[in-house]
Order: sequence, then C-alpha cells, then structure tokens
Amino acid sequence: MTDGDVSMEAPEPAARAEPFWYAKFQRNGDWYVIPDSAARLGAAGTFDLEAFNVSGLVRRRSGGANPLPVKNADQESERYELTVRLLDRNGAAAGEGSGTLLVGIDNQTIAPVGAEGRISVPPGRYALYSYIVTPRASQEPTYATIMHPDLRVTADTTTTLDARIGRRASVTIDDPAARGGLSLIYGLTKMDGQSEPLLWASGFDPRFHEVYAASVAGATSDRFAFAQRESRREPEVELFTTGANGFEVNATWFDTSPEPELRTKLTAVHGGQGRPEDLAGIDATGKLVLIELPGTLTNEEAYERIRNVQAAGAKVGMVVTDRPQTLSTASSKASSKASSTAPFTVPTLFSRKASAVKLADAVRRGAVSVSLTTHPVADHRYELAFTAEARVPARLQQRARTKELATVQNAYHGSGSRYVQAALRFFGGALDHRWTFRMRAGVSGTEHFTPGTWSQSTHGDHGALDYLFAPDITLRAGKTTNVSWNKAVTGPGLLGDGPWAVRDGNTIQTSLPLYADGAGHPRWPSSRSGDVDKGSQTLYRDGQLVSSSEVADTGTFDVPADTARYQLVCDIARTADWWPLSTKVNAAWTFRSSAADNGKPLPLLTVRFAPDVDLNNAAPANRAFTIPVEVERQTGSAPARVTSLTVEASYDDGATWQPAPVIGRTVRVQHPAARYVSLRAKAADAGDNQVELTIIRAYQLR
Repeated sequence: MTDGDVSMEAPEPAARAEPFWYAKFQRNGDWYVIPDSAARLGAAGTFDLEAFNVSGLVRRRSGGANPLPVKNADQESERYELTVRLLDRNGAAAGEGSGTLLVGIDNQTIAPVGAEGRISVPPGRYALYSYIVTPRASQEPTYATIMHPDLRVTADTTTTLDARIGRRASVTIDDPAARGGLSLIYGLTKMDGQSEPLLWASGFDPRFHEVYAASVAGATSDRFAFAQRESRREPEVELFTTGANGFEVNATWFDTSPEPELRTKLTAVHGGQGRPEDLAGIDATGKLVLIELPGTLTNEEAYERIRNVQAAGAKVGMVVTDRPQTLSTASSKASSKASSTAPFTVPTLFSRKASAVKLADAVRRGAVSVSLTTHPVADHRYELAFTAEARVPARLQQRARTKELATVQNAYHGSGSRYVQAALRFFGGALDHRWTFRMRAGVSGTEHFTPGTWSQSTHGDHGALDYLFAPDITLRAGKTTNVSWNKAVTGPGLLGDGPWAVRDGNTIQTSLPLYADGAGHPRWPSSRSGDVDKGSQTLYRDGQLVSSSEVADTGTFDVPADTARYQLVCDIARTADWWPLSTKVNAAWTFRSSAADNGKPLPLLTVRFAPDVDLNNAAPANRAFTIPVEVERQTGSAPARVTSLTVEASYDDGATWQPAPVIGRTVRVQHPAARYVSLRAKAADAGDNQVELTIIRAYQLR
C-alpha cells in the first residue's frame, strides 16, 4: 500500500477556510495520518493510534486483514512523565486550538498532547511539534509552530514551547495574481526503523493568517528538517468592502454551493437568520444577502434558509456562523455533489472569521458596497519550497522571483477540469499535501516550481476514477519542462511505481493500470471502478483456465510452483459520458513463470501510442498521419529484445480493421472522414513474451 493509494481514496477540496495541522508517517509498513482533531483525544486520554491507520482502513474496505500487531515502545514498562507547557505570543497559557504532537525518534511513540498536558512516555529521544494559537480582538488569531528537534527524556521532564520566540514566516511572489492558495510549515523527523521520515504539516491562507515558527534555542538534530511550502494561485474568492475604510473578507464557498466565475460589484444587505420573516422587509433582488446562522443548525436547516435567500431574489448569498462543526462540512459536500438534486442554486459564500463578523456588523447597520471576484479554476500556479536541516533557520521571510524558478508547461488534455498536486522530494521523504488546485482542462498552462526533484499527480472531475501519476522529474532554474496529462492514447501502462503484476510464491497478483495516458502516466486502479467499468480478468495456465474475476484491473491467482506458460486476459469497458475515448480495452499477455520468479515483476509487454493530438485529443481527418509507437515492458522485469510488432487501425469502432505499416518507431495510417480511430497491436520479444492489445476509440478526428 502506498501513499498514492491513500490519497486516491479521499481527495480533499481545493481550498480550506480554516488553518490546520496533520502528521503523516509509516509504521510497521502501514501509513498513518493524524489530523488536528486528534489533539482533543490526546487531551482526554482517549487517543488510539490505530484509529488513524489509513492503510488498514483501505485494507478493510477491500476485505483484507490487518497484519498482526508488533510490540511498540509505548508498551514498555519503564516510563516517565513528560509535561509540555505551551505559551502564546502574549505569554499566556495557550488555549483552544493549540496542541503538541510528540514523536519518538528511537521508539516510534506517536501521540498528541493538549495545550498544557502530561503524557507518560518511555525513556528516549523525542521531537515535539507544537501549534499555538494566539487570539486577537476583532482580528484573525496568530499561529506559531514551535518545534523541539530532539528532546532527551531520561527522567520526569517539563519543557516549555513559547510562541514568543517564533519568527514571522512568509513568502512573497513577484506575481500579484498568485496571492491565494495554501502556505504550509513542515517539520520532518527520521525515526528508527522507518524508510521515510514522519511529516508534520500546518497549513494557512497566505492572505489572512499571520504565521510564526522557530525551534527551541540550541536544539538541533541530524534527524530533523524544516520546510516552508507554498502552493499558490489566484484566490478562489476575493471579497472586499469598498470605500476609504474597505477591507478584505475571509470567505470561501458554502458547502454545496455553485462556484461560478464572477467579477461583480454588489450591495450587501442583512437577511437576519434567513427566515421568511427576516427577509420580508428587505429588497434582496440582485444583491448579496448576508445571513447569520447558529452553528447548531443541521445542514438541511441551513439549506432551507439559503433557499429562502434564493427565493427573495439574491444574486449571491453569504452565511456567517459562530461554529463550523455542523455547517459547510466536506462530507456533506461530497454526498450532495453525488446526489442528482442540488440543495440550492444561488451562489453562496461561507465564513466564521473575524473579518466576516466585521462585515456582518457593518451590514446590520445598513447596506454596504462590496466587490466580489471568484476564480473557480486557476490560471496561475506556483509550487515553492524553502528547506533547512537540523533546526528552523533564522530567516523565514522568503521572496520568490519567477525568473529564478523552473517552468513546467503542463498540458491538460480533454474537457472539464484537472485537479493538480505536487510534492518536492526532500530529506528522504516528500513535501506533499492532500489539497488540490483546480485547473482548466483543454489548455496548456505555464507553471512555476522551485528547482528540485518533484512528483506531480492530477485527477479529473471524477476523483479516484481518474487519477494520473507522473514519475519524479528534476526541475532546473530557468529551464522549461513539458508535461502532457490525459493525452491520447489511453491504454495499459506498466512503467513507474509498481510492480503491477508480480509472482509471489505460488500466487500471481495483479493491479494493472489499464488506463495509463499517452505519456505513460498510470491511472491507479480504484475501488470505485465498478461504478462505471465492466469487465473481467482471466488467467490461463498452459491453455487451461486457472480462474476468472469480474474485476478487470486487479486479481489474485493461486498457481503451481513449476514453470508454465501463462496467458492473462483483461477486458474492460468504461461507459460514462465524461469518458469519450478508450471506451473498450482488451489486453492479452503471454509469458512464462514459476515459483523461482518469487518477488519479481512479471515480464509483461505493452504497446504505447503517442499521436500528435490537440488538447481535445483530436487529430485531423482526411489525411495521412504518423503515430509514434513504443513497445514497453513492466518496470523491473527482465529485458529482452523486441522481435515483432504489427498494428491495425479501425474507423468504425472495430467492426473492420486495416493494416497500418510499422516503420521504425512509427505507425502510418490514412485518416478518413470518420469520428474515431481504434487501434489493435501485437508485439513479442526474444524472451517469448507476447501482448495483444485492442483499444476502441483510441483518439478522435476533427
């Protein structure tokens, strides 16, 4: 199970109104993610680490069993009391929202601690990551992340993490449009026995949140690293009051609201709590109607109030509330978007922040002029990182100049949207996060990255069914790298992370990316594929059926130990209006295998076509056309020379086929006045491995 598996199962929205922290790490081979809400469990003494084992969660969803537990350091008999005191930037004891994560460097103890809490721990070395909130009257609070890289506990110990030692952390970009997005502070700790460091991250809005960071004076460790990370774009929502004393309001979209592209000036009026009697006395037509709702309302009750605002004629609604727990939740957003009926149609903003309360106070006294600009998709993108090892550096106010960055020309093929993520490789791990930017598909975007080694991924509007992952690329300052996403032809891909098909003793296991794009980026098989995919996976041994499954991309087959000739056949059809190409894919792989191949990737071949299509994955009709072609094998399998390749083309969805000459590493076809091109190929190598591949509607014609 990889981190990629976890993120596919639960993609996060592109923006988050509230600051947050979380930690991600591996333990005993499983991935764990601890959110900031776990701090309450630590304070109450009810924290259970296994509740945050996301690898185990995915296993249970798929019917697998958890591995047997091993003895952890928190089961040792010798223990000491560790007291962690947090002080805010006023020197007062830190209050609500503050907390600390304790990380065992040499014993793998992981536990959250409350704002001023005690925890019983075995002797050892610990990293401490604190998140300290300092309230400010009529303003957003400030946030400090104070870290102790290496605390030695050999007796009862008290330590104080003081936000007043924090230095202001910020990143300025010379592109004024890229003022929105996400700012993050990272700490990384290398724990004994783990291949990747624990990653602790806190996230903020670069426009509204004042952030500080520091490590305890004199504390350093070769097991510790620090980073500032920026994922920047235009703000999704820019709401300003106008006039001499105008100010920006911290707001995002409410729950299941439509998210149109707007650039408008409005009059904001107060709609009370959105009840009919509150709205009866106001002129709401064409205006922004702000309503104040108690956080105790359910989502359905809130929807009803918003529908009242909609019926009153508002152009835009806005909900200001005192509590977020029951309003504007990601879970309700996901469930409602899956429903065929939207709860309301008026675009509606949401906030509980100090600036929104200030706006509500003003609107309650009388109408207020506001300007509203929204960017549902990004036209600017910056992925930046500033790193240090051993301690938090003294200089945390960074400046990024576009000309000193690396440029990535990301071409997003197809229609709709593409949601993008990136991670910088650093300190043996990855500076990633699970929040995405929504980019416009059908365009090629010029994007900017800090020089370094990065990985990228993207998914379409249908999440886990359409995740694409790219191998790491090294980006250099002043240089441009071109990357194509979702480019035709989509078909089986066997490069990159894997193995996708492997011999495991007397078992053959497969998890095949049958929908890799034309650049070779694999789409990970998804547990949701049954929603739109129909097909099967069948294994034959020396011509005799071993077994068959109605899941086309994954399978587990029990086989004898001795050498035999196998054929693995995958048939898959995707019937969805958002999936116009590669509607049917059939692949038949022939190979030899025995138990002596234990742990080795199977020698599967595939044929990858890379036609010069436009951003709609279309090529010109009524002309001769050349298609670059490659015969590729599963990464890590034994190399062998390709001995043959034949290709055929069809222009009637596979009813009839015509030979397509292969000349070198290209295929020659003659496009007629048709709508689609289908492709069929056969390839073999000197190791007696073969593949037969058919892709219906490989690309379209224009």
